Amino acid sequence: MKVFSFIILIFIGTAFSQDTVSKAELTTQVSSSDTDTAYNYKNLYENGFYEDAIRILEAALNKNEKNMSEEPLQILAFSYIIVGRRNDAFSIFKKILVYNPDFTLDPILTPPRFYELFHEARSEWFASPEGQTILLKKKAKEDSLKTEMMKNMLSSLRKIDYPGIVFSILPGGAGQFYHKEPIKGSVIFLIQAAALGACIWSYNKREDIKDPQFGWTPENLEANDRYVKYMRVELSIFSIAWIYGIVDAFTYKEPKEKHR
Repeated sequence: MKVFSFIILIFIGTAFSQDTVSKAELTTQVSSSDTDTAYNYKNLYENGFYEDAIRILEAALNKNEKNMSEEPLQILAFSYIIVGRRNDAFSIFKKILVYNPDFTLDPILTPPRFYELFHEARSEWFASPEGQTILLKKKAKEDSLKTEMMKNMLSSLRKIDYPGIVFSILPGGAGQFYHKEPIKGSVIFLIQAAALGACIWSYNKREDIKDPQFGWTPENLEANDRYVKYMRVELSIFSIAWIYGIVDAFTYKEPKEKHR
């Protein structure tokens, strides 16, 4: 029985000493270097050493408040709530909102008492003169950006060459003539004119061989198929030249003037 009790005492003592070492290691890390501060306060907070995390974060806040990001301030506020310093957490939430009025907490991942206190601080801060001033400045900046965007959009619309768009869509090399490329426009015009003329000729020949009384018969059906093929080829040539003219006109770039 004495042996059993001795073993239990050893086990309890070992567990206690491990816990003490764990905390000692964390607090030693805290004072080792400023570069590890982020790692240290997170470690302390996540392991339940809230007072130590508060001490580190308060020191960092007093040393360099303006350069502190939202995350350490948020952890400081959460630590304050856990240790019962509600008013201090309230103030830290307000400080976060000064830096970022759009800051918010996830309603699903945030514990209810943290979330409720934050929104209470948020409502009070927005209603304060400081909050109203920052919000007005933010709104003025947003309005200025919207106005600038609208001006840029209108400026871009004014620069669009609407006649050029219309001429670029028209067949017969109209886009090329508009952009003062008469040789290219003439080539496209001649190809399309020839293809269209040949297509009209094929259509008329097809109609000529059609029997006025019986229409298409075995005697003229072969000729009909031949002229239909001609028409398809001629229309394809016309369409390809048209598409090329549209693409070429829309991708046209004015030649740069050569400096003498």
